[in-house]
Amino acid sequence: MLYLIFSLGTDRYALSTADVLAVRPVPAVKALPSTPPWVAGLASDGHGSFPVIDLCALAVNRPARAVMSTRMAVLRYTEGASATVQEPRLGVIVEQATSTLAADDKDFVDPGLATPEAPYLGPVLQHEDGRVIQRVVVRDLLPGSVRERLFAR
Repeated sequence: MLYLIFSLGTDRYALSTADVLAVRPVPAVKALPSTPPWVAGLASDGHGSFPVIDLCALAVNRPARAVMSTRMAVLRYTEGASATVQEPRLGVIVEQATSTLAADDKDFVDPGLATPEAPYLGPVLQHEDGRVIQRVVVRDLLPGSVRERLFAR
């Protein structure tokens, strides 16, 4: 399996490329009033519009830096999606999204602790450079109340 590697603060994380439809520069987004501060807004492309979240703002309480390595990953997001939505997508702004990693799913192991406040944090991998990389579970990125608002049809 191939993973997109990115940073949140000083730590490294991974998104399965099976969930990634595209990686693009961060676009201008339309603000969505009355949403959590980590909801960046609404983006659109030739396939329609989709919500965008800032994963740095969600995870480390600061917006992603506006630098060249900050990207928006457009993800398949089917968790809780309405049957009327043809291909639900979620844009996720991440920092230092400049590399990929080939690894087997079995290389990622349970981290040994529960993170109920961050259910999207999945298993971890000990990388050959000595650093730990943690997988982000796409279906668990949005709390139910936010998911219902962003994907209501």
